[in-house]
Amino acid sequence: MDNKNLGIFLLITTTMAQATRARQVMHSVGEKKGWTVGVDYKAWAASRKFGAYDRLYFGFDSKNHNLYKINAKQFEECSTADAIQSFPSSSGQMSLYIGTIGDHYYISGVGDDCNKGMKLHITAKEK
Repeated sequence: MDNKNLGIFLLITTTMAQATRARQVMHSVGEKKGWTVGVDYKAWAASRKFGAYDRLYFGFDSKNHNLYKINAKQFEECSTADAIQSFPSSSGQMSLYIGTIGDHYYISGVGDDCNKGMKLHITAKEK
């Protein structure tokens, strides 16, 4: 590749990367209340549009709650057995890149948190 073509290639690549970052949105799960019992996460998710390039920010009391990414069946059962991923956080702050188009499921696995509503299902779409 000659210098002119290399320059054009780099310009296009840089422009695409900047456009991707410009479309990225940080969603603060539960807004001011954060990731805790007593928030209607179904309504919260329904009021937003999620994309694969977006991030989810979970703020929570790490002594009383935690965070797991799970599948649809585990979501319905409030089960962390064979979770896709657990997110240990001593600070109670977690920022996750959604990463793919499709359904994503998250729960707190502490005690009865999930059965009390600490569960989040989002669908990321092409933006």
